[in-house]
Amino acid sequence: MRYLKENSNLNIKEFLKLSQLFKEKQWNDYGEYSNEIFNRFCDRLALFDNEQQALILDLTNRFIIIDDTLYLSTLINLFKENEPFNREIANEYKTWFFSPLLAPCNRQEEKSSKHLYYLTKSGKLKCDPYFINKNITHIDSSKLNQLRLEENQILILFDDYIGSGETAYSAVSDLVEHGVSKDKIIILALACQEKGIKYLHANNIKCYTNIVMRRGISDYYTHDQLDNALAKMQAIEKVLRVIPKFTFGYNHTEALVKLIRTPNNTFPVYWLENDREKKAPFPR
Repeated sequence: MRYLKENSNLNIKEFLKLSQLFKEKQWNDYGEYSNEIFNRFCDRLALFDNEQQALILDLTNRFIIIDDTLYLSTLINLFKENEPFNREIANEYKTWFFSPLLAPCNRQEEKSSKHLYYLTKSGKLKCDPYFINKNITHIDSSKLNQLRLEENQILILFDDYIGSGETAYSAVSDLVEHGVSKDKIIILALACQEKGIKYLHANNIKCYTNIVMRRGISDYYTHDQLDNALAKMQAIEKVLRVIPKFTFGYNHTEALVKLIRTPNNTFPVYWLENDREKKAPFPR
């Protein structure tokens, strides 16, 4: 960790709070990148006044990082520990088709869902006792529209993160239009926003996760505190010149999460870089 710059707008109180946060969240354990992330965080905080810094640090208390090295273990735990999935799905179907969750417009792009899907081919997953009695077939997303599921078969679509739920809804809707039965399409995600899950469930789309996240400001502050926090974040985003599409995170998601890549649903103060303000702590 570096020393606090003499001319920094970040005072010693906030500097020490940030240092303690990194220790508590074990963000010091990223090897050679730990110092760079901490330094970037200091520089980002220094752009704002003391009250704005205090808000960012308070939000950071709830910030979640799911490192890509933990994707496979997190996914296996999702299968094993998600009680609704095991009660409603796992014991009902013996044949599981695995595929990445991709909207039609994204199937040719490099998406994090493809990375997670690739990990499901790992021998560590296949040899886990949980999967011994399951017949698992991996199917490329380009062939999903031709898939016809029999009575004891389901399709499980994987994604690392569900934000607004719009992408997942688009992916499932496209499959349904091509004849895949909606009631046999299951989404498993490492982390989901509460609003995204509610949106999918309202459209009768099954989605399961072990990590459900609420809006970082709107669901944690009330009354005057809420109004003050919203105003401070608006001022923060004005400094960063956040475009309307991404204010408070895409679709006003107010997310506080980083995965293999920081989703644009997360507050831009954590990831936004532009010509004027570079070196965000968790760039996309």
